[in-house]
Amino acid sequence: MTHTPNKTDDSCNANQNISIEWDALSGFQRDLLRSIARLHSTNTEKKGLAILNELSDRYGSKVNHGRLYPNLDTLVESGLIEKSTLDKRTNQYELTDAGRSLLEHHAREVIEELSAYSIDVTDRNVESPQPAVTDGGQKEYPEWLPEAYDPTKPLRDRLPIIADIDGGIELHVCDNQGVIEIVGGPMYFDEYANGTLILKAGTGSTVRDSWDYEIVVPSNSDHSSQLKKVNPDQDVVAYENTKRTLLKNIDVRLYGVDDDQLSNCERKQ
Repeated sequence: MTHTPNKTDDSCNANQNISIEWDALSGFQRDLLRSIARLHSTNTEKKGLAILNELSDRYGSKVNHGRLYPNLDTLVESGLIEKSTLDKRTNQYELTDAGRSLLEHHAREVIEELSAYSIDVTDRNVESPQPAVTDGGQKEYPEWLPEAYDPTKPLRDRLPIIADIDGGIELHVCDNQGVIEIVGGPMYFDEYANGTLILKAGTGSTVRDSWDYEIVVPSNSDHSSQLKKVNPDQDVVAYENTKRTLLKNIDVRLYGVDDDQLSNCERKQ
């Protein structure tokens, strides 16, 4: 199962590279670009704390530092934002010309797609998908989310349900020290004879149907669930020998659906 858009159409126009670059960003990284743009429009200093607070307000749950700054650094390295020094302890972030062009191009694409379906986009902001909140304060989850999915259940109960979701979801994996890894979408799921659950996840952007990670949930509660970095483009022996454990004692969350549960993973001060 793959959730990666097909980008091999030879008829794509000259703007294809921009579209691919947008697709290559994680949902959280896209939200960072939007957040910096919103702060710029209000003449607010785009320092890390301001970005963190702006996103936390929009998500309805706190974004921790371990999630924010590595992703800001990734955007700096990609040339979409630039980092400058406000004072000895504070950095500020600005969109580069490439970052602004990427946002503008994506906005035009969204408007064109919505207009094709006769959807009025006047005075509407395009935001990341977040669960609606009812008058009673209860979240209303997207229609595509299986009814069996309960964000309060243990990972072992949720992982098979996550694996069956088809629709370009993005998985965020965190450990009990507040470290968060964005691993793309679910691809292949298996349950070993000993009861261990394995979900292979990734973007498939390098090799079609290629995964980058294994989410491992053992049947024995005495052993911790783990996130492993893998390289599937090799033989079985090399594949097993080159696995790297990135995180232990993990939880897995659906981006834009149950981000508030990530607060359980916040780094303990």
